[in-house]
Amino acid sequence: VDVRGSGKGAMEMDSAIPLPLTSTPPRSTGGSEEFLNSTFWGPEDENDAECRHRVSADPGGADTEGLAGPLPDGGFIVAEEYGPSLMRVAANGTVLVRFSPRPLNLPKAYYPVRPVLPSILVERRHNKGFESAFLLKPEQFQLACGILQSPLGPQKHSTVVRVVCVDLDRMEMAAVWLLRLDDRHRMVNSATELGEKSFAFLERHHGEGTVYGVDVTGATNVLGHPLLETLEFESPDFDFAGAGISLLEKEKILEYPNDFLEDRGIRLSDKMEGIAKVDQRTLALSNDNDYGKEGDSFVYVVQFKDPVLDL
Repeated sequence: VDVRGSGKGAMEMDSAIPLPLTSTPPRSTGGSEEFLNSTFWGPEDENDAECRHRVSADPGGADTEGLAGPLPDGGFIVAEEYGPSLMRVAANGTVLVRFSPRPLNLPKAYYPVRPVLPSILVERRHNKGFESAFLLKPEQFQLACGILQSPLGPQKHSTVVRVVCVDLDRMEMAAVWLLRLDDRHRMVNSATELGEKSFAFLERHHGEGTVYGVDVTGATNVLGHPLLETLEFESPDFDFAGAGISLLEKEKILEYPNDFLEDRGIRLSDKMEGIAKVDQRTLALSNDNDYGKEGDSFVYVVQFKDPVLDL
């Protein structure tokens, strides 16, 4: 969606690029045994409008949550929550390829699917897949990356999330880095590229959040590690130093609420879920208003004295 300021403190939509993700409306199954015993691709159990029967998901459907780009060809990367997966989309909205975890080859999807992401990603928590997407180019290859919103698996005291990157040229996995959240209640809701080897991300919980900058240089790429396809990294007792693994280091860029904002009567939404780098000194943030249930949608523009987004 392309929006612009109206000059009256409001936003107006100029244009939108639809993603042709749905081939047919969801089908009511009538609760048949065939459906109940199937292994169809579906994000969560859903019911029809009358809450009578479970409804099957579209075989190519997606819960799109994050956006990165544009790429040199004018296209974008879309982060998808249910798989979780990363999608490369052309400038006109056509899905060129979807990178999914290895068990999810989505044979009935109506676009190319590359099941190359680690299998362990299917252990994502309910409604906690990728909500962020960003681009990196640490060497000569263009990487598309997503950060899991929360740690994998059921371990409720875990604070480590995985950053997953795909090489768009080779269409294979390129990197998995590990990132520690400030506490177990926080989650990652958005990210934006800062440089070829750096990105910023928003971790938050309710009305409190922090935007951090990260340089991937020096962190351990655990792709190929014998524990990659396990939940050992999510264990609160895992000894990363003993295993020779360096986690991504975070540098604080913005924390809210803060005195500067409060002194000016500015209160950010309790559900901030979007960030984007505008330039080296300017950061845009947006909220999720849950289709109007949380009030209006806002874009907040923060300008810093120093080029803090130049990592």
